[in-house]
Amino acid sequence: MVALEEDLALQVRSYLTALLRDFDGAGPAVDAPTARAVAASLDQVLAILASRRFTHLSRQQSLAHLARMRAPLLADMSAGRPLRFAYDLGPGYHASVRGDFGALCFVPGLGELLALRQIALFDQAVSAVYAPGVDFSLVIDDLCAWASNGVSTDLTANYVQRLQALVAAVGLHHKVRVLAESAVVSTTDYGCAVDRTPLPAWTGAVTAADQENVSRFVGRACSVSEASDYLARYQRAQAVTDALMAKHLPGVRLTQRSTAQCMSFRCFAGSDMRLQTGEVDLLVTERERGRLRPCLITSRNADQHWRWPLQLEQLPVDWPLSIGAVHVAFRKSL
Repeated sequence: MVALEEDLALQVRSYLTALLRDFDGAGPAVDAPTARAVAASLDQVLAILASRRFTHLSRQQSLAHLARMRAPLLADMSAGRPLRFAYDLGPGYHASVRGDFGALCFVPGLGELLALRQIALFDQAVSAVYAPGVDFSLVIDDLCAWASNGVSTDLTANYVQRLQALVAAVGLHHKVRVLAESAVVSTTDYGCAVDRTPLPAWTGAVTAADQENVSRFVGRACSVSEASDYLARYQRAQAVTDALMAKHLPGVRLTQRSTAQCMSFRCFAGSDMRLQTGEVDLLVTERERGRLRPCLITSRNADQHWRWPLQLEQLPVDWPLSIGAVHVAFRKSL
């Protein structure tokens, strides 16, 4: 394949133009709720958050998370301020998608743009029932990546800067901030905290999936023994991160996939995954009908696809990402 066919190029440009258009939407103006109406507005906000657009959890699975959110969101509403969320968006890079696990990616791509659209659409929906809308902190655990995987903060700093530029380019700088661990905790303090924390022994079996996951985040193939060590280091660094970052995370914490403590917030409709485990491409699912959808490409499925980097002529005007950062993917069986 030397170029995208003209009709497909038009469909890709149309899809991406519509994506960017979603950042321009705004809900109908509403008055700030009275004290009596706050509870009703809170129920509406929680219903929006629990909708299939924004979480992969069922209503029943969401109940415990929603119950925990009521107090901090009610505090925001009572103060008349935007509803505050801290959203985990990864370590400041994308894991390798190559079979040899080389070439970590320190450039935001389609996945980040889609995640920002989700935040924009969520804000528009919330603003329709609660005028101040939402504020999001995108949490980047770059120090955790440094301490556990040996990834230099100089490299993740490039990703953070580009992500900040992307937030500004789509006009969300008044609603979204990028909160890197390294911006509020020094490497010295973090390193000292790691040194004070005993390295746990990884006693469980290291599965092939564990070994692959470690390798793609470290950026090279790791042995079972090495993977076991990295898993223990990550467990220690995660404990340090949780302790040091707690006071810096405002409001309700959300994660891309649900945990026992955090509700999931989808990075795009239909997703149930973490952006950082690979790169999000635009998948051609039915070539003859021009159907496109986001698809996570990882080291596990990359060899099943042809990936074509989009060039300037295939992108909308004022495209906010680097040229070549977004790919169209074709299943090799097509």
